[in-house]
Amino acid sequence: MPNGHIIYLKPEAPASRKTEALFQYQDAVIRALHAKQRLLLAQFGATWLVVSISLLALGHLIAWVVRGFRQGNPGPPGKRAP
Repeated sequence: MPNGHIIYLKPEAPASRKTEALFQYQDAVIRALHAKQRLLLAQFGATWLVVSISLLALGHLIAWVVRGFRQGNPGPPGKRAP
């Protein structure tokens, strides 16, 4: 098999049945592979989305803090300039 698996079939089985069984096995392997690929792509997409939103939120938080310091905030109430 292309994936390195060895499949043992009964020697008395007809050649057409052996070929059919091998094709069925290969189709099952390909279906399982496609399912895993879809899952991996979904996980990658979800990770990308979470990281992107987190970075956007972090940027907004930093901008909010910087804006707070730039508005001429006099500081704590006990230390105001005369």
